[in-house]
Amino acid sequence: NKKDALVIESASKLGVETICCSNNQAADADFMIQLCENYAVDFIVLAGYLRLIPALLVDRFEERIINLHPSLLPKYGGPTESKADAYNSRAACAVYTPAHPQAASFVFFS
Repeated sequence: NKKDALVIESASKLGVETICCSNNQAADADFMIQLCENYAVDFIVLAGYLRLIPALLVDRFEERIINLHPSLLPKYGGPTESKADAYNSRAACAVYTPAHPQAASFVFFS
């Protein structure tokens, strides 16, 4: 949803087509499902995306969406995450499917 995101430039250099949607479009399940079908999307990776994903999209792509979150969820979500990461003295991220956030896997970096 951010046309100036560094990942857009990186994808362009690799020849990967990108599409930026408005926040309203991204919140519209029908729009997002149609977009994914038009481009034959097999898998969705959310990285740095801080908005809710429409439930119908999650249902349609169940087990084919992962979210990369820069802190340890659910324990350290929200505005306290940077304090918690600093307290723990190491960087970490959570990887999970939006359909099953309670089953998050954690990656630690020392």
